[in-house]
Amino acid sequence: MNAFRLALAATLLPSLCLAGFASTETYLAAVGRVPGQGGAQFYTTVWASNLTTAPQTLTFRFLKQGQANPSPASFQDTLQPGETKVYENVVESKLGLNNAIGAARVTSTGEIF
Repeated sequence: MNAFRLALAATLLPSLCLAGFASTETYLAAVGRVPGQGGAQFYTTVWASNLTTAPQTLTFRFLKQGQANPSPASFQDTLQPGETKVYENVVESKLGLNNAIGAARVTSTGEIF
């Protein structure tokens, strides 16, 4: 029975560890889009949720590693009240960048999660 409990805990623990907080500014320390060895592909998916009762505009700025970023690649989007959007492979799909690694600064007009 202990093995069953351990397996159950190992299965549930990752979903319980997902955490975040509502904010008007956050940094994502590692984002990018790069090919790996043996056909592996690495990319970043971002979820954004508007938990308020008013539309909120978010701005995603990509800060490419190893260089100054005075005018970073960026995009804006609006989230309606209660809306969640998923930005799959965000660096390539929204910014058109390949072989790019860095960080992201996400700001919004109101609190988003």
